Amino acid sequence: NTYVLPLCILAIYLALTVATALTQIPGTDEGFFANPAFNLLTKGQFATTILDTFATPFKGMERHTYWIMPLQPLTLSIWYRVFGFSVFSTRSLSIVWGLVALVSWFIIVRSLFKRTSLALVVLALLSCDYIFIVCAASGRMDIMSASLGFAGFATYLLLRERSLAWAILVSQSLIVMSGLTHPMGLLPFFGLICLSLYFDRKSI
Repeated sequence: NTYVLPLCILAIYLALTVATALTQIPGTDEGFFANPAFNLLTKGQFATTILDTFATPFKGMERHTYWIMPLQPLTLSIWYRVFGFSVFSTRSLSIVWGLVALVSWFIIVRSLFKRTSLALVVLALLSCDYIFIVCAASGRMDIMSASLGFAGFATYLLLRERSLAWAILVSQSLIVMSGLTHPMGLLPFFGLICLSLYFDRKSI
């Protein structure tokens, strides 16, 4: 069956990330980033209330969260409304974004090299990589930002031969979302520019 191996690889990823999410000691960053999402859900205010802002440059943070990019806490707030508030709930959103990253890399490799076997090898290696698993089991926004960037690459490669306009629109929208999740979203922005110029500079 064509789908057995990919499903087994994804099952291994899920087993590793869920086990890590259930056993890893909570980090301070996870609390910092979950706090505005929780406040938005319970008080209707996108505020960071667990940090003391006295004599710091972050005055007003207890009313408006402007010190981090907004997309992950906003998404977390919706996630909490559906699945409830807990450490595992916070981390489970990252696990889902890790799945997006894996599927994106499968599409990227298969699109570039036209070899499903090679794409499966990359998928298998990434699904059990230590750093990838730790990031995907954390309540931080890193994996969400990276996954949106990878999804931007994947959608561009997937759509460019059908409709270059749609490929540009969808892929760059995902890159913008990556940047609205973490400032490092600037890296996939440059990556997409290089990808676009390499394949379609004449058409563009």
